[in-house]
Amino acid sequence: MNNYKSQLSPYQPKMRHPIELLKEKAADVQDREHPAQKEIQRVVGTYEMTAEVVEDKETLATLSRPGVIAFLCTIKRDGQIVGIGRGSAVLNQMNKFISRTVHAAFNYSILSAVAQSTRNLDALIDPHGETSLESSEAVQEKITDKQKEYLTQLVQKKVRDESAIGWWMENIATMTKDRASAAIQELSGK
Repeated sequence: MNNYKSQLSPYQPKMRHPIELLKEKAADVQDREHPAQKEIQRVVGTYEMTAEVVEDKETLATLSRPGVIAFLCTIKRDGQIVGIGRGSAVLNQMNKFISRTVHAAFNYSILSAVAQSTRNLDALIDPHGETSLESSEAVQEKITDKQKEYLTQLVQKKVRDESAIGWWMENIATMTKDRASAAIQELSGK
């Protein structure tokens, strides 16, 4: 029987397998030569957006129960809506702190709008690193008559707030084909 265990001397340098070295290099996304750095540099920057938060009359009318607090948050970039979010909370015996309840509904609306806008913001960043809707020819196509007609019908059926209806009616004619498609999906719930 051989009870001998092979053991490295504490003075002998450890040799690492070449595959381990390659794995480490592939995982180091901070390396300037890593392919991820190009993509990271393309999306890094300052994005100016505005968030408009209003009381959500449509949700209040739909739920029609006492104690409901509801907000509608619209995030816009360059005047175009990139995200709409709703947040609500109920003030009752279990949730009796007014300030917390109002702020919870307010924060939920902002979180919802931001979550939705992240999907739409990907479409705004073109392959050349520009952050403009005008940079892509496909995005510049004007809204079709069919889209105008359907979007107008959807707005009249689905939107309850008069100021929102006014905004939609003013902006439908100037929308691009892609923005109209996104608005149709948004309003039809698809």
